[in-house]
Amino acid sequence: MIGLDRNEQIRLAALARAEELRRQWDDRVPAREIERGFDFGGHRVRFVGPGMGIFKPRQLTDGPITVRTQLASSYDDEPLEAGAGLRYDFAPPAREYDNDGLKRLCELGRPLIYLIQVAPRAQGSEYAILAPVFVTGWDDARRTFEISFRAARSLTLAQGDAIAERPARDRVEPAYRMVELRARLYQAHFRRLVLQAYRHRCTVCELRVRPLLDAAHIVPDRDGGDASVQNGLGLCVLHHRAFDRGLLRVRPDYTVDVAPTAVPRGDDFAARTLLEFHGRHIVLPRDRALWPSAEALHRIATA
Repeated sequence: MIGLDRNEQIRLAALARAEELRRQWDDRVPAREIERGFDFGGHRVRFVGPGMGIFKPRQLTDGPITVRTQLASSYDDEPLEAGAGLRYDFAPPAREYDNDGLKRLCELGRPLIYLIQVAPRAQGSEYAILAPVFVTGWDDARRTFEISFRAARSLTLAQGDAIAERPARDRVEPAYRMVELRARLYQAHFRRLVLQAYRHRCTVCELRVRPLLDAAHIVPDRDGGDASVQNGLGLCVLHHRAFDRGLLRVRPDYTVDVAPTAVPRGDDFAARTLLEFHGRHIVLPRDRALWPSAEALHRIATA
């Protein structure tokens, strides 16, 4: 880390830890892992403080390390703009120093970490981690920041009636990062709604270990499937994989159909985890309006 000041070194360590958590947990990082923070120079550096919002650990002097928010109740409400990024509200006036810190990071071109809570604490809080992200502008009148994967661009910052032009820098993240962001938030929102409908259990085996639960599309995106709960099934990772590979199906009458080839002769574990459920009815959402689409199940069964 030659040539980097202490703040930059801490930021690199934070980004490295964020990437480790992302690889381990994908977009469902448990709150306890976020709250543990990370080690730097023999000291514990925190990622978050109480509540949502902007957080700066005491070890940093250049600005915050994270911004934290909740996934909107509707995916359509997510503050995404093609080519721009996310809009993030200013902290309240009582915490204007947090806003000043983000503005300072914008001017320095330094990265931070965006945490989106994709499952509420009552259900075992989980987070999607977006990193590195950059503050690329702000609007004092609207009290919003622009946060993007773009490390640099020509900035026009609204500061009251004055407009300040910032010089462009030469590092720009590829556009596909914004496409990736949209896809990740789309999937996180779909998973939250589906698991809520299935009461956080596998519809086949009723497993309730949340890190092992997925929201499976009945008709995949690539085949025109949508993100409605009716096109989803709450499945554990084993039964999700079996479903995707066609080894396990759900018939339109909501019974499980296990392919004979799914269970090798003499494999007792496969028999217990797959064949044992053949012919059983799945566990359905309490709200009949959220039951899986029989049409979608028929379509995938005959594909």
